[in-house]
Amino acid sequence: MYTQHQKRQKTYGGRQTPVTDSYEFFPGVTRVEYRPGASAEDSLCFRHYNPSERVHGRTMEEWFRPAVSYWHAFSYQGLDRYGMPAFIRPWDEAPNSLEACKRRVRAAFEFFSKLGVRYWTVFDRDLTPEGYTLEESFQQLDEVIDLVQELQQRTGIKPLWFGCNLFSHPRYANGAATNPDAHVAAYAAAQCKKAFDIAMKLGAENFLLWGAREGYHNPMVADLPREMRNYAKFLKIVADYKDKHGFRGNLLIRPGPHRESRFYNSEHRYESEDCDTFGRYDYDAMSTLCLLKHHGLERQFKLHVYPGRDHLFASA
Repeated sequence: MYTQHQKRQKTYGGRQTPVTDSYEFFPGVTRVEYRPGASAEDSLCFRHYNPSERVHGRTMEEWFRPAVSYWHAFSYQGLDRYGMPAFIRPWDEAPNSLEACKRRVRAAFEFFSKLGVRYWTVFDRDLTPEGYTLEESFQQLDEVIDLVQELQQRTGIKPLWFGCNLFSHPRYANGAATNPDAHVAAYAAAQCKKAFDIAMKLGAENFLLWGAREGYHNPMVADLPREMRNYAKFLKIVADYKDKHGFRGNLLIRPGPHRESRFYNSEHRYESEDCDTFGRYDYDAMSTLCLLKHHGLERQFKLHVYPGRDHLFASA
């Protein structure tokens, strides 16, 4: 549960500075510009990327659509399985408090604006952690989303994709849509509906689902056809909800091999990412496409694949 803190910001010097709408988290940093002739000492500039330069009828910005990952840039605290969080950031005092979540959002949008990007990417749980109840989680998320919407209107920045985190909380240790407990599957559906509503509210261009926990530890203790049907049914419900509400963006599903289905410890890191003694229904691009094709969902979903991650096409 969140604890309320005064709206104060700790600086590296230990002084307390009030956080207001005009507070600057990155003082001395101006908007990053295109300067092809910049010297080696000038690191805060683009030497090759010119957002307005046209290439084959479109600008570089239109071709690349660069986006900042909110989790990687602002929510991740430098934690690994060997030690405590290593990132000390001025906006992260009492990091799980509601006020800290708002400070983090303000810092992020200042960063986005100075970097000159038009998009960002974020999961629902990146913005606010879990509350004690589903209703409390939604209430706290709504409060931060109101601030996000205000900042988006002010800057013109919007999500390239908004995603639903159905993998971080321990309740999803045995899956979300494929969880053997119907209560967990229902909870996941409610969380997904809320995330989808937020994606539409923020004008996201895509909605992302990542089945990071949808799998099994051992095929001897899993009813594989039933689990795949349940997973596909969940995806079909999401696709129907999109059509019902006229969402014009894409539904994305992210393949991901060797991830959270096994050897996942309390430090949120992996004991072995090279172990494939577990199963995943969206193990790589090919298995995901086969899953979608088998259940008639290939026209409703597209794949979200990181550039350069050839291992996602392992069986292609």
